[in-house]
Amino acid sequence: MLKKGFAFISALIALLGYTVCFAAGESSNIKAEALFDAALDRAISEAALDRAISEYEIPAISWVFVSPEEVIYQGVKGTKVIGGETPVSINDPMHIGSNTKAFTAYLAAILVIKGKIDWDTHVSEVFPEIPKEKANNYGQATLSNLLSHRAWIKPMTGEEEFSEIPEKFMDTELSPKKAMELRKGFVYKMLELPPSPAEDGKEFRYSNAGYVLAASMLEKVSGKPWEELMTEFVFKPLEIDAIFGWPGKHDSKGVYGHIPGKDGQLIPDDPNGENTIPTIFGPAGDLSLSVLDYGKWLMENLKCLQGESKVLTREYCQLLHFGAAKDNRFPMGWGSKFKEGLGRVSTHSGSGGTFLSYAIIFADKGRAIGATFNSANTDAILAFKDIYPAFKEAVVPGEK
Repeated sequence: MLKKGFAFISALIALLGYTVCFAAGESSNIKAEALFDAALDRAISEAALDRAISEYEIPAISWVFVSPEEVIYQGVKGTKVIGGETPVSINDPMHIGSNTKAFTAYLAAILVIKGKIDWDTHVSEVFPEIPKEKANNYGQATLSNLLSHRAWIKPMTGEEEFSEIPEKFMDTELSPKKAMELRKGFVYKMLELPPSPAEDGKEFRYSNAGYVLAASMLEKVSGKPWEELMTEFVFKPLEIDAIFGWPGKHDSKGVYGHIPGKDGQLIPDDPNGENTIPTIFGPAGDLSLSVLDYGKWLMENLKCLQGESKVLTREYCQLLHFGAAKDNRFPMGWGSKFKEGLGRVSTHSGSGGTFLSYAIIFADKGRAIGATFNSANTDAILAFKDIYPAFKEAVVPGEK
């Protein structure tokens, strides 16, 4: 049976992932720095979160605002379950959906630095037993292209696409070792299908499956499951206490995601129910982080963009966020743009259908924002848009 929630991971990205809007305005860079000098009780406030909770009936919100050196603001509001009495705390993990892709790309960069693999390594080099004719159909399926959605692997975002693969790939209870084995089988299955190139002259076609293939390549060259690699090379060095899967699946008293009921009102989603994400798709969108750990992750990205990371080089961090035109490389795990008054901005959003998460990096201003909601309906999107203008006003004075 198709786990319906997974289809939302990319569906929401198509709507939100690279489209957080920033007004260019007429202001100078000096004025733009008001973001960092303005009183935070105006830019981010407990009142703003309270208002979003009450006006949009969002169960809970977490919000973090950081510089490379410190957490400037972090806050949570709301309850773990709608209508419940247990408040969400800053220690409670919430699901970040496809923002997991940035973590997988970060891991890939570490393994490239360690000489385990190269950005131009083709999937057939890692899996030489793949039939030559199948590999030739995907001549562009290199590690960097898989991570930047340019390998033309089938997106795997809808029920029709999932119907083309065996049921075994939909298992949601696999051990890391078993998931590693099955991801390898998924690589072969994907390459049996015809390529799915971008349409209408677009540069990329978003693919959850592409990240599964990339993760499988990392597993093969290292001999370890993605889950173990993430723990060893990302979570431990950054002192991040992330979990794989829904928070409520690990702890029945954890934060629950929510979906619309028959009457349209939000109801708690069973973390062990039909919306559970298949284990092999974890690298594409199945991590949960507390607001404390989300802040650490955003701070690490700011640090490595400034060449101050103890884990990743500035060169590779710049590559992940902004690509490298001279090498025909594109951002991996992020979408990016240059905005007047702001400089380079990279952003992504993610959802597995029951949570919604945003990450926004102001690379040239040394600040980042992270927000997560334990619902992913239209009201959650509107709540974010209601809170965010305070930042926009601070970045570009006069813009609402």
